[in-house]
Amino acid sequence: RFLSPPQTLSPPPSAPTPRNRTMKFFVATTAAAALALAAARTETEYVGPSTKIVANSSEVPPHYPWASVEDFFTQSGVDKDELEVTGRLLCNADSPKEKVYQISDGTQERCFVTYTPTSGATDGPKPVLYFAHGSGGNAAHCGEAKSDQQGNTWLDVADKYGFVFICGEALQYEAINNATNQPLHGGLWEIPEVFTDNSGAKCDTSDSFDNQYMKNLVAQLAKEPEQFDTSRFFVTGCSMGSAFTIWQSPCLHQLDNVNVSAFSSHSTGLKKKGDGLRFPPDTYNPQYSWGECPECQYWPTTVQENQGLKACVFDNTADPNEQEPTFYTSSKQFVTAWNAKGNRQAETHWGTGGHCDIHSYIDIATCLDDGTGRLIGK
Repeated sequence: RFLSPPQTLSPPPSAPTPRNRTMKFFVATTAAAALALAAARTETEYVGPSTKIVANSSEVPPHYPWASVEDFFTQSGVDKDELEVTGRLLCNADSPKEKVYQISDGTQERCFVTYTPTSGATDGPKPVLYFAHGSGGNAAHCGEAKSDQQGNTWLDVADKYGFVFICGEALQYEAINNATNQPLHGGLWEIPEVFTDNSGAKCDTSDSFDNQYMKNLVAQLAKEPEQFDTSRFFVTGCSMGSAFTIWQSPCLHQLDNVNVSAFSSHSTGLKKKGDGLRFPPDTYNPQYSWGECPECQYWPTTVQENQGLKACVFDNTADPNEQEPTFYTSSKQFVTAWNAKGNRQAETHWGTGGHCDIHSYIDIATCLDDGTGRLIGK
Protein backbone atom coordinates (compact mmCIF):
# COMPACT_ATOMS: atom_id res chain seq x y z
CA ARG A 1 0.00 0.00 0.00
CA PHE A 2 2.71 2.45 0.92
CA LEU A 3 5.45 1.20 -1.39
CA SER A 4 5.85 1.76 -5.10
CA PRO A 5 6.30 -1.14 -7.58
CA PRO A 6 9.66 -2.90 -7.49
CA GLN A 7 12.39 -1.80 -9.83
CA THR A 8 15.94 -2.87 -10.60
CA LEU A 9 18.54 -1.22 -8.43
CA SER A 10 21.47 0.37 -10.20
CA PRO A 11 24.98 -0.08 -8.78
CA PRO A 12 25.99 2.63 -6.30
CA PRO A 13 28.46 5.32 -7.36
CA SER A 14 32.01 5.19 -6.10
CA ALA A 15 32.04 5.48 -2.33
CA PRO A 16 32.72 8.96 -0.96
CA THR A 17 34.97 9.65 1.98
CA PRO A 18 33.06 8.93 5.22
CA ARG A 19 32.25 11.94 7.38
CA ASN A 20 32.23 12.22 11.13
CA ARG A 21 28.75 13.41 11.95
CA THR A 22 26.59 14.06 14.98
CA MET A 23 23.99 11.69 13.63
CA LYS A 24 25.03 8.21 14.66
CA PHE A 25 22.67 6.14 12.63
CA PHE A 26 20.56 6.34 9.51
CA VAL A 27 18.44 3.61 8.09
CA ALA A 28 16.35 5.02 5.26
CA THR A 29 16.06 4.23 1.60
CA THR A 30 13.64 4.88 -1.19
CA ALA A 31 10.38 2.99 -1.15
CA ALA A 32 11.31 1.40 -4.47
CA ALA A 33 14.53 0.02 -3.02
CA ALA A 34 12.67 -1.36 -0.02
CA LEU A 35 10.24 -3.24 -2.22
CA ALA A 36 12.98 -4.49 -4.52
CA LEU A 37 14.63 -6.09 -1.50
CA ALA A 38 11.33 -7.45 -0.22
CA ALA A 39 9.52 -8.46 -3.38
CA ALA A 40 7.87 -11.40 -1.65
CA ARG A 41 6.13 -9.21 0.88
CA THR A 42 2.81 -10.36 2.28
CA GLU A 43 0.59 -8.54 4.75
CA THR A 44 1.74 -10.41 7.84
CA GLU A 45 1.28 -9.02 11.30
CA TYR A 46 4.33 -7.35 12.80
CA VAL A 47 4.84 -8.85 16.24
CA GLY A 48 7.34 -6.46 17.76
CA PRO A 49 10.69 -4.76 17.41
CA SER A 50 12.60 -7.83 18.58
CA THR A 51 11.40 -9.87 15.61
CA LYS A 52 14.29 -10.86 13.35
CA ILE A 53 13.71 -9.59 9.81
CA VAL A 54 15.93 -10.81 7.00
CA ALA A 55 16.41 -9.35 3.54
CA ASN A 56 13.83 -10.48 0.98
CA SER A 57 11.61 -11.60 3.83
CA SER A 58 7.86 -11.57 3.45
CA GLU A 59 7.67 -10.00 6.91
CA VAL A 60 8.53 -6.39 6.17
CA PRO A 61 6.85 -4.64 9.11
CA PRO A 62 3.80 -2.70 7.92
CA HIS A 63 3.21 -0.66 11.06
CA TYR A 64 5.31 2.42 10.20
CA PRO A 65 4.52 3.59 6.69
CA TRP A 66 7.35 6.11 6.59
CA ALA A 67 9.61 4.06 8.84
CA SER A 68 9.00 0.52 7.64
CA VAL A 69 12.11 0.79 5.50
CA GLU A 70 14.11 1.95 8.52
CA ASP A 71 12.89 -0.99 10.60
CA PHE A 72 13.53 -3.40 7.75
CA PHE A 73 17.13 -2.37 7.21
CA THR A 74 17.84 -1.99 10.92
CA GLN A 75 17.08 -5.67 11.32
CA SER A 76 18.55 -7.01 8.09
CA GLY A 77 22.24 -6.38 8.52
CA VAL A 78 23.01 -2.70 7.93
CA ASP A 79 25.77 -1.57 10.25
CA LYS A 80 25.73 2.06 11.33
CA ASP A 81 29.48 2.39 10.68
CA GLU A 82 28.90 1.74 6.97
CA LEU A 83 26.60 4.69 6.46
CA GLU A 84 28.05 7.50 4.38
CA VAL A 85 26.93 10.85 3.06
CA THR A 86 26.67 10.22 -0.66
CA GLY A 87 27.28 13.78 -1.80
CA ARG A 88 24.76 13.11 -4.55
CA LEU A 89 22.25 15.79 -5.45
CA LEU A 90 19.13 14.21 -6.91
CA CYS A 91 17.27 17.41 -7.76
CA ASN A 92 16.33 17.49 -11.43
CA ALA A 93 14.28 19.64 -13.80
CA ASP A 94 11.69 17.72 -15.81
CA SER A 95 10.22 20.68 -17.69
CA PRO A 96 11.06 24.25 -18.76
CA LYS A 97 9.03 25.42 -15.77
CA GLU A 98 11.50 23.82 -13.37
CA LYS A 99 14.93 24.98 -12.27
CA VAL A 100 17.54 23.35 -10.05
CA TYR A 101 19.45 25.47 -7.55
CA GLN A 102 22.57 24.42 -5.67
CA ILE A 103 23.29 25.93 -2.28
CA SER A 104 25.27 25.04 0.83
CA ASP A 105 24.00 24.09 4.26
CA GLY A 106 27.27 25.28 5.77
CA THR A 107 28.72 21.77 5.65
CA GLN A 108 27.58 20.02 2.47
CA GLU A 109 26.42 21.04 -0.98
CA ARG A 110 22.64 20.78 -1.25
CA CYS A 111 19.94 21.59 -3.78
CA PHE A 112 16.29 22.45 -4.31
CA VAL A 113 13.93 22.65 -7.28
CA THR A 114 11.53 25.44 -8.19
CA TYR A 115 8.45 24.99 -10.36
CA THR A 116 7.22 28.33 -11.71
CA PRO A 117 3.85 28.22 -13.51
CA THR A 118 3.14 30.35 -16.56
CA SER A 119 -0.20 31.46 -15.13
CA GLY A 120 -0.13 34.87 -13.50
CA ALA A 121 3.09 35.73 -15.33
CA THR A 122 2.15 39.41 -15.57
CA ASP A 123 1.33 39.69 -11.90
CA GLY A 124 4.92 40.18 -10.74
CA PRO A 125 6.73 38.00 -8.22
CA LYS A 126 4.83 34.93 -7.11
CA PRO A 127 4.20 33.48 -3.65
CA VAL A 128 6.13 30.37 -2.69
CA LEU A 129 5.00 27.02 -1.29
CA TYR A 130 7.87 24.90 0.04
CA PHE A 131 7.37 21.12 0.19
CA ALA A 132 9.39 18.79 2.46
CA HIS A 133 9.50 15.16 1.30
CA GLY A 134 9.25 12.17 3.59
CA SER A 135 11.95 9.86 4.94
CA GLY A 136 14.06 8.31 2.19
CA GLY A 137 12.92 10.87 -0.37
CA ASN A 138 14.55 13.45 -2.62
CA ALA A 139 13.62 16.30 -4.94
CA ALA A 140 13.64 14.35 -8.19
CA HIS A 141 10.44 14.70 -10.22
CA CYS A 142 9.33 17.60 -8.07
CA GLY A 143 5.65 17.62 -7.22
CA GLU A 144 4.66 14.87 -9.65
CA ALA A 145 5.09 11.74 -7.55
CA LYS A 146 1.73 11.58 -5.83
CA SER A 147 -1.77 12.65 -6.86
CA ASP A 148 -4.50 13.45 -4.38
CA GLN A 149 -7.90 11.76 -4.36
CA GLN A 150 -9.13 14.37 -6.84
CA GLY A 151 -6.44 13.37 -9.34
CA ASN A 152 -4.38 16.53 -8.87
CA THR A 153 -0.66 16.83 -8.21
CA TRP A 154 0.92 19.78 -6.45
CA LEU A 155 2.05 21.05 -9.86
CA ASP A 156 -1.58 21.07 -11.07
CA VAL A 157 -2.53 23.21 -8.09
CA ALA A 158 0.45 25.54 -8.63
CA ASP A 159 -0.62 25.98 -12.26
CA LYS A 160 -4.22 26.64 -11.22
CA TYR A 161 -3.38 29.38 -8.73
CA GLY A 162 -0.07 30.71 -10.02
CA PHE A 163 2.26 30.13 -7.07
CA VAL A 164 5.82 28.79 -7.14
CA PHE A 165 6.16 25.26 -5.83
CA ILE A 166 9.52 24.31 -4.30
CA CYS A 167 10.81 20.83 -3.52
CA GLY A 168 13.52 20.76 -0.89
CA GLU A 169 15.93 17.86 -0.66
CA ALA A 170 17.28 16.32 2.54
CA LEU A 171 20.88 15.20 2.77
CA GLN A 172 21.27 11.86 0.98
CA TYR A 173 22.86 8.80 2.57
CA GLU A 174 24.03 5.45 1.29
CA ALA A 175 25.16 2.07 2.57
CA ILE A 176 25.45 -1.51 1.35
CA ASN A 177 23.06 -4.01 2.89
CA ASN A 178 25.16 -6.75 4.47
CA ALA A 179 22.56 -9.40 3.80
CA THR A 180 22.07 -8.69 0.09
CA ASN A 181 25.02 -6.55 -1.06
CA GLN A 182 22.42 -4.19 -2.54
CA PRO A 183 22.78 -0.42 -2.24
CA LEU A 184 20.50 1.43 0.15
CA HIS A 185 20.04 5.14 -0.30
CA GLY A 186 17.72 7.92 0.79
CA GLY A 187 17.31 11.33 2.37
CA LEU A 188 16.67 12.25 5.97
CA TRP A 189 15.99 15.68 7.43
CA GLU A 190 18.37 16.71 10.19
CA ILE A 191 15.69 17.38 12.80
CA PRO A 192 17.31 17.70 16.24
CA GLU A 193 16.86 14.77 18.57
CA VAL A 194 16.21 16.42 21.94
CA PHE A 195 13.41 18.87 22.61
CA THR A 196 12.42 19.82 26.15
CA ASP A 197 10.52 22.55 27.96
CA ASN A 198 13.82 24.44 28.22
CA SER A 199 15.35 23.70 24.83
CA GLY A 200 13.48 26.21 22.74
CA ALA A 201 12.61 25.51 19.11
CA LYS A 202 16.25 24.83 18.11
CA CYS A 203 16.36 27.25 15.20
CA ASP A 204 20.08 28.10 15.32
CA THR A 205 22.53 26.87 12.73
CA SER A 206 24.42 25.17 15.56
CA ASP A 207 21.34 23.05 16.26
CA SER A 208 21.14 21.59 12.75
CA PHE A 209 22.66 22.21 9.34
CA ASP A 210 19.11 22.14 7.94
CA ASN A 211 18.54 25.49 9.66
CA GLN A 212 21.35 26.90 7.52
CA TYR A 213 19.98 25.10 4.48
CA MET A 214 16.62 26.82 4.83
CA LYS A 215 18.19 30.22 5.49
CA ASN A 216 20.36 29.87 2.39
CA LEU A 217 17.37 28.70 0.35
CA VAL A 218 15.42 31.83 1.28
CA ALA A 219 18.48 33.99 0.59
CA GLN A 220 18.81 32.42 -2.87
CA LEU A 221 15.18 33.18 -3.68
CA ALA A 222 15.67 36.76 -2.51
CA LYS A 223 18.28 37.22 -5.23
CA GLU A 224 15.47 37.01 -7.80
CA PRO A 225 12.80 39.33 -6.39
CA GLU A 226 11.18 39.65 -9.79
CA GLN A 227 10.35 35.92 -9.63
CA PHE A 228 9.89 35.02 -5.96
CA ASP A 229 7.95 36.90 -3.30
CA THR A 230 9.47 35.68 -0.04
CA SER A 231 7.03 37.86 1.89
CA ARG A 232 4.48 35.20 0.94
CA PHE A 233 6.20 31.95 1.93
CA PHE A 234 4.36 28.80 3.02
CA VAL A 235 5.52 25.36 4.17
CA THR A 236 3.95 21.93 3.82
CA GLY A 237 4.98 18.29 4.05
CA CYS A 238 3.78 14.80 4.83
CA SER A 239 5.18 12.09 7.08
CA MET A 240 8.74 13.02 8.08
CA GLY A 241 8.23 16.06 5.87
CA SER A 242 5.39 16.95 8.22
CA ALA A 243 7.75 16.67 11.19
CA PHE A 244 10.17 18.95 9.34
CA THR A 245 7.35 21.41 8.64
CA ILE A 246 6.23 21.54 12.28
CA TRP A 247 9.82 22.18 13.38
CA GLN A 248 10.92 24.58 10.64
CA SER A 249 7.86 26.80 10.18
CA PRO A 250 8.20 28.60 13.56
CA CYS A 251 11.94 28.95 12.87
CA LEU A 252 11.29 30.60 9.50
CA HIS A 253 8.55 32.71 11.07
CA GLN A 254 11.24 34.38 13.20
CA LEU A 255 13.39 35.47 10.25
CA ASP A 256 13.36 39.04 8.95
CA ASN A 257 13.76 38.28 5.24
CA VAL A 258 10.82 35.90 4.89
CA ASN A 259 7.18 36.04 5.96
CA VAL A 260 5.68 32.67 6.84
CA SER A 261 2.05 33.16 7.83
CA ALA A 262 0.87 29.54 7.69
CA PHE A 263 2.04 25.94 7.44
CA SER A 264 0.33 22.62 6.91
CA SER A 265 1.20 19.24 8.39
CA HIS A 266 -0.05 15.81 7.36
CA SER A 267 0.45 12.38 8.92
CA THR A 268 2.90 13.29 11.67
CA GLY A 269 2.30 15.53 14.66
CA LEU A 270 3.70 15.78 18.18
CA LYS A 271 5.30 12.94 20.14
CA LYS A 272 5.47 13.29 23.92
CA LYS A 273 7.74 11.06 25.94
CA GLY A 274 5.79 8.26 27.57
CA ASP A 275 2.61 8.84 25.59
CA GLY A 276 2.57 5.27 24.26
CA LEU A 277 2.75 6.27 20.60
CA ARG A 278 5.06 3.99 18.63
CA PHE A 279 7.11 6.41 16.59
CA PRO A 280 9.93 5.24 14.31
CA PRO A 281 13.49 4.69 15.55
CA ASP A 282 15.46 7.74 16.64
CA THR A 283 18.16 7.99 13.98
CA TYR A 284 20.65 9.40 16.48
CA ASN A 285 20.08 6.58 18.98
CA PRO A 286 17.99 3.85 17.32
CA GLN A 287 17.48 1.89 20.52
CA TYR A 288 14.86 4.55 21.27
CA SER A 289 11.95 5.78 19.22
CA TRP A 290 11.75 9.49 18.44
CA GLY A 291 10.93 11.45 21.58
CA GLU A 292 11.86 8.64 23.98
CA CYS A 293 15.61 9.19 24.47
CA PRO A 294 16.73 9.82 28.09
CA GLU A 295 16.94 13.60 27.63
CA CYS A 296 13.87 13.88 25.39
CA GLN A 297 10.46 15.30 26.22
CA TYR A 298 9.03 16.03 22.77
CA TRP A 299 9.62 15.54 19.07
CA PRO A 300 9.87 17.08 16.45
CA THR A 301 9.67 20.39 18.31
CA THR A 302 8.83 22.13 21.53
CA VAL A 303 5.51 23.83 20.84
CA GLN A 304 5.63 27.51 21.71
CA GLU A 305 3.58 30.64 21.16
CA ASN A 306 3.88 31.93 17.59
CA GLN A 307 1.69 34.95 17.06
CA GLY A 308 0.68 35.50 13.45
CA LEU A 309 1.35 31.91 12.41
CA LYS A 310 -1.51 29.65 11.36
CA ALA A 311 -1.38 25.86 11.70
CA CYS A 312 -3.29 23.76 9.17
CA VAL A 313 -3.33 20.17 10.45
CA PHE A 314 -4.43 17.36 8.15
CA ASP A 315 -4.52 13.64 8.91
CA ASN A 316 -6.58 10.51 8.49
CA THR A 317 -8.26 8.43 11.16
CA ALA A 318 -6.54 5.17 10.11
CA ASP A 319 -3.01 6.57 10.06
CA PRO A 320 -1.18 4.27 9.86
CA ASN A 321 -3.99 1.78 10.52
CA GLU A 322 -7.33 1.54 12.27
CA GLN A 323 -6.00 -0.62 15.10
CA GLU A 324 -3.15 1.72 16.01
CA PRO A 325 -3.62 5.22 14.53
CA THR A 326 -0.31 6.46 15.90
CA PHE A 327 0.27 9.35 13.55
CA TYR A 328 -3.35 10.51 13.58
CA THR A 329 -3.17 10.59 17.38
CA SER A 330 0.08 12.57 17.22
CA SER A 331 -1.56 15.13 14.93
CA LYS A 332 -4.42 15.59 17.40
CA GLN A 333 -1.85 15.87 20.19
CA PHE A 334 -0.03 18.60 18.29
CA VAL A 335 -3.29 20.55 17.86
CA THR A 336 -3.98 20.39 21.59
CA ALA A 337 -0.48 21.61 22.44
CA TRP A 338 -0.56 24.33 19.77
CA ASN A 339 -3.89 25.71 20.93
CA ALA A 340 -2.87 25.58 24.61
CA LYS A 341 0.06 27.92 23.96
CA GLY A 342 -2.23 30.80 23.05
CA ASN A 343 -1.73 30.46 19.31
CA ARG A 344 -4.54 31.03 16.90
CA GLN A 345 -6.62 27.86 17.03
CA ALA A 346 -5.36 25.35 14.50
CA GLU A 347 -7.56 24.54 11.52
CA THR A 348 -8.02 20.78 11.42
CA HIS A 349 -9.05 18.43 8.62
CA TRP A 350 -9.60 14.81 9.65
CA GLY A 351 -10.35 12.39 6.82
CA THR A 352 -10.67 8.69 6.19
CA GLY A 353 -7.74 6.61 5.01
CA GLY A 354 -4.16 5.99 6.01
CA HIS A 355 -0.72 7.53 5.97
CA CYS A 356 -0.24 10.40 3.54
CA ASP A 357 -3.50 9.63 1.77
CA ILE A 358 -4.12 13.17 0.53
CA HIS A 359 -7.77 14.03 -0.04
CA SER A 360 -7.19 17.41 -1.67
CA TYR A 361 -4.12 19.55 -2.31
CA ILE A 362 -6.50 22.40 -3.09
CA ASP A 363 -7.93 22.13 0.43
CA ILE A 364 -4.40 22.40 1.83
CA ALA A 365 -3.63 25.45 -0.31
CA THR A 366 -6.95 27.02 0.65
CA CYS A 367 -6.25 26.55 4.35
CA LEU A 368 -2.79 28.08 3.96
CA ASP A 369 -4.17 31.05 2.06
CA ASP A 370 -6.76 31.66 4.79
CA GLY A 371 -8.87 33.89 2.57
CA THR A 372 -6.10 36.48 2.30
CA GLY A 373 -5.17 35.93 -1.35
CA ARG A 374 -1.53 35.62 -0.29
CA LEU A 375 -1.16 32.17 -1.87
CA ILE A 376 -4.08 31.43 -4.19
CA GLY A 377 -5.42 34.90 -4.91
CA LYS A 378 -8.98 36.12 -4.56
